Amino acid sequence: MSYDDLVCAACSGRVVDGGCPTCRAARQHLRSETKLPAELFLTLAAVMALLLILATHLRG
Repeated sequence: MSYDDLVCAACSGRVVDGGCPTCRAARQHLRSETKLPAELFLTLAAVMALLLILATHLRG
């Protein structure tokens, strides 16, 4: 379930539409929690590349 599907308890509108201050606050809070920093993805990619290099080196 994503926040696009959530219904606001204050105004009964969709949170994604931001129809009231409660919706807007909830939408901003949910967006800030769901974003992952780009550095995390770069670090994971570097670790996976190192593991692939090590695995290839150890096999041959």
